[in-house]
Amino acid sequence: MTFLAFQYLKEVGGDSTVYWRVANFPEENWGEWIYVLPYSAGYFIWAVRPFAYYLGLSYLSGTLIFSSLGMMGFLWLYQWISSYTIKFEKAQFPISVLFILILFLPNAHFWTSLVGKESLLFFLTVLALKLAFDKKFGLMAIPLILCILIRPVFGLIFLAVLSVFLFQYVRWSLLQKLILGILIGFLTLMAINFIVVYVDDFEWNLQIFENYAQFQYSRFNASDAYTKIPMENYSWPLRVFSVAYRPLIFEFSEGFWMLFIQIENTILLLLSLGIPITLYRHPRLIPYFLLISLFLLSIAVSTNVFGAFVRLKSLVTPFLGLMGGWGWMILHSNIRSISRRDS
Repeated sequence: MTFLAFQYLKEVGGDSTVYWRVANFPEENWGEWIYVLPYSAGYFIWAVRPFAYYLGLSYLSGTLIFSSLGMMGFLWLYQWISSYTIKFEKAQFPISVLFILILFLPNAHFWTSLVGKESLLFFLTVLALKLAFDKKFGLMAIPLILCILIRPVFGLIFLAVLSVFLFQYVRWSLLQKLILGILIGFLTLMAINFIVVYVDDFEWNLQIFENYAQFQYSRFNASDAYTKIPMENYSWPLRVFSVAYRPLIFEFSEGFWMLFIQIENTILLLLSLGIPITLYRHPRLIPYFLLISLFLLSIAVSTNVFGAFVRLKSLVTPFLGLMGGWGWMILHSNIRSISRRDS
């Protein structure tokens, strides 16, 4: 997938090549380039600049480095999944290998194979989760803060995910809960501050989120992409559904890669039918499903292009698939050892 992504970017260009070009310029010349990038991309340049400017590596070398980060995230997910699959030895084929197949959905690999935010954010996301499961809570702040810097909206929602995890699964004293609450409040204000700066509106109110969405939507609407759809005419449920699962296999197809997107979305939709089973069996997972849905909603109100849907949701696509796949595993394996309280 790294090879395909690299060849695609060489032919048509994109943000990935721009990131490398900007990072390769001296800082005094950034003003000539940085205006073409979102504000938060300036922080992503910090991650790219040592390789592009100081080490003088080629774009191919950079692609291999960031692709390795994305692959490390998938490797950690595989190791976590493989530790649970023994409980489903008696599951019927192909249910027994369903989780492994989820890790090979192509578009998530495509966008985590490039010099881009998705590669780094996916790596940081899985790293933070790994640190949480390893009970190294102090180190979790590092990948979390980087997520907030690079993509504030995603960082804000991921902060909520980790906060729910900490309060659900870790026993804290009253003082520790107070300190944790203060830290969460500080990071929340930090994320909102970057959104305020991004939309150039320094009034602290809920209107900034609407302004942010409208600002983003206008950028995509002006792109005249051939996969643009009239999201403004859709109901809220249809907007979220469109982000999560469209284009489906029976919708229009222009180009070979669009067919991959349609197949993956159809598989993801079928997997998601197992989510109600998962949530019934494991009620503690409901907040995480709602937060994933909130992230999809944040995409729905700010974009209207199929390509942007696939790229932005690639960070949560594996988790959405795993949550649905877990329900199908439970349904077909007659597991009795996992109770509703065991999430």
